Amino acid sequence: MTENKIEKCKGHRLCERTVFDSELCLLHLPSDHKNALNCDDYDQLLIDEIKQTPMRDDGRFALHWEKLNFPIDHVLFEHFKFDEVRDRLEKSWINISYSNIQNIRVGSYAIQTLVLSHSTIHGNTIFPVATIERLIMDSSKFLGKFHCACSSNLFDARNAIFEDEFSFSSTISGLANFTNCRFKKACLFHGSRSLVFGDDDDEFKIVGFDNAIFESSAQVLFQDIDLRKASFESVSLVGVRFYNANFYQKSLNRNGLYNEVNFLQKFKSNGADNKENNVKHYNHLMHEYRQLRMAMENIKDFDNSHDFYVGEMESRKNRKWNFILEIYRFSSCYGTKYIRAFLILIVLFVIHFILTILLSANLQIPNLFSSQDSIFSWKSLGDAMLHSLSTVTLQRFNLIENLSFCQRTLDAFFRIIFPIQAAMFILALRNMTKR
Repeated sequence: MTENKIEKCKGHRLCERTVFDSELCLLHLPSDHKNALNCDDYDQLLIDEIKQTPMRDDGRFALHWEKLNFPIDHVLFEHFKFDEVRDRLEKSWINISYSNIQNIRVGSYAIQTLVLSHSTIHGNTIFPVATIERLIMDSSKFLGKFHCACSSNLFDARNAIFEDEFSFSSTISGLANFTNCRFKKACLFHGSRSLVFGDDDDEFKIVGFDNAIFESSAQVLFQDIDLRKASFESVSLVGVRFYNANFYQKSLNRNGLYNEVNFLQKFKSNGADNKENNVKHYNHLMHEYRQLRMAMENIKDFDNSHDFYVGEMESRKNRKWNFILEIYRFSSCYGTKYIRAFLILIVLFVIHFILTILLSANLQIPNLFSSQDSIFSWKSLGDAMLHSLSTVTLQRFNLIENLSFCQRTLDAFFRIIFPIQAAMFILALRNMTKR
C-alpha cells in the first residue's frame, strides 16, 4: 500500500492523522475502500490513539473520532480488547458524532463522556454493565436492537430513532432525555423504583418523553420504574402499559406529574405569570393526565387512573375558574372519594338538625334549658330529627307545627343540596366498586 501524504485529512476538520488515498486517513476511509482496515487493525489504531492522546488541563483525554467509518462487522469497545487502556477510558471524552458505526458493546468499562450524536448504528447497541458519566446520542439512528443497562449521570437521546427493539434499565442519577424520540418497535423501560430516573429529594433529576412517538404502543411497557419526575407532554400513551410505576407526588398527596408540581412551585415563588402562558401550560397538563388516565384504565388500574383523572380535572379548573368544578371537587374530589362525600352528607344532616332545633325555639337561646319542655327534651329532639330526615329525603310529612318562614326556606334549600350531595356519593361509590 502506497502512502500519499498530504497536509490534512478531509474526513473532519479536527483530524490530524496520516492521510492515504482519497485524501482520507485510515479511520475515515469508507468500509468498502480497497485500503480499509479489518476490525482488529482498526481497533489497534483506536487503542494507540488513546495511549498517545495527551491529558488536557481539565484532567481529561479528548478523542475526536467524528465522521469515522467503522469496518463491517466491527464491534466498538468489544470486551477485553480495550483492557490495556481501561484507566484512560475513565478520564476520556470521546466524540464519535456523524459516524457510521456497525455495532456497539461497551462491556464493564467506565467512560467519562461518550458522544454518538448524529451517527448511524447499523447493528446492535448494547451497554450491559458500563459506567458512562455522560452518554449523548441525540439525533442518532439505531437500526439494530438497543439495550442499555449502564449507570450514568446524563443520558441524552433527543431526536433519536430506534428502528428495532428497545430496552432500557439504566440507573440515571441526573437527566434522561427522550424528547422527540421515535420508537418503532417494542419498548421496555424497567428497573428499580428507587433508583431509575432519580431521587425525589433532588430537584434536578428528571426524565423527559416530550413529543416522543411510540409507533407500537401496545408493545411499550414501563415496569418497576420511578416516574415521579417524568414528563409526557404531547405524547400519545394509548395502549402503553404501566406496571408498578411510581408517580406519587408528596406535595399533591396523590399520583401526579412532575410538570404540575414544578409549575406550582414556580407559581408560589414568582406569583402569577402571563395568563396566556398559564392557560397553555394547563392545556398541556390536561392532555398528559388524560393520556395517563386512559393508559391506566386500559390495564384496569383504576386506583391510579382516578388520581390522574383528578389531575386532569384540576388542570381544567385551574385553566379557567369554574364554580361547578369547585363544587364537584369539594363534594367528592371529582367523584373519586366516596368517604368524603358520605361525611359531607352527615355534616349536612347535622347542620339541618341543629338549625331546626334552634328555629323551633325561635332562637331563644337563654331559655333553652329553662323548663321541662325545653328544646332539648327527648320529644323535641326526636321531632327535629324526624323533620330533618323527612326534609333531606324529600318527604312531605311535618312533625313541627306552624313552620316559620326561616324553617321553610331552610328546608327548601336542603331539599336541593342534599340530593345533589347524595348523587355525588353514589357516583363516587360506583367508581370505587368499578375497581
